[in-house]
Amino acid sequence: MGAQEVLNLIAGGETGITAIWFWDNEIEADSFRASDYLRGTLPEQYKQAKDFALRTLHKIQSGEGFNSLGVLEVPEIVLTELLTNALVHRDYFVKDTIKLYIFKNRIEIISPGKLPNNLTVEQMKKGIRKKRNDILDSLSPVCSTTKVQVVASCAHCAPTHTLISSTIPKPNKSG
Repeated sequence: MGAQEVLNLIAGGETGITAIWFWDNEIEADSFRASDYLRGTLPEQYKQAKDFALRTLHKIQSGEGFNSLGVLEVPEIVLTELLTNALVHRDYFVKDTIKLYIFKNRIEIISPGKLPNNLTVEQMKKGIRKKRNDILDSLSPVCSTTKVQVVASCAHCAPTHTLISSTIPKPNKSG
């Protein structure tokens, strides 16, 4: 898909991000803390999604003194990389939103479509990458600049999932 086709889809409001902050660790359709449908240009969607996530995450004490500022429970660089990847590498032929789900113990980002160009989960675990949207990738300033270890799963042609489950640390109670 060419850049102009992607821009037309975005401008037409056919893409976006569905952001939901759940009370606990399961999806409950009728019970959640907050939700939003984020739309606009790719930079606007990115900013809105990052702001949504940052509003929901806690700052935790990290063994510093009582009066020190807490540390964000998921590093901001992780959010930057994952949201950028979801927006840049999503399948724009699939008319669906990216899902940003924030649970008590993890964040899930679900990007519409299958893994690109015959890429497998095993290849991803070995560090092999294949681009879907070369033009968008070349325009993105944060792509390929950070190393973030994520777990991806794709079962029976399910959407691509990017999960952060071990990133949320437990507060350090000593000190």
